Amino acid sequence: MIDPKDLRLLKLTEIDGMLKDHLPCILYRKDENTFRTVCITEDDMIVCPTIIKSTTEYWCQEKSMYVRINRPYRSFV
Repeated sequence: MIDPKDLRLLKLTEIDGMLKDHLPCILYRKDENTFRTVCITEDDMIVCPTIIKSTTEYWCQEKSMYVRINRPYRSFV
């Protein structure tokens, strides 16, 4: 189970650097009362970089995209 206290909102200004320097990366998207894991890989960025970036920006603007506080872009596992 993901503890919301271990997460912070992803900033829009972080997206470009994250997609360039931190792949694969793990993010967490908030849906109603739960969090979903979002994994972005190098292959994703080769196949559809524009869609990945625009979708991540949209969720970020909606304030539903989160990242770990202590280990940004990494999973809890």
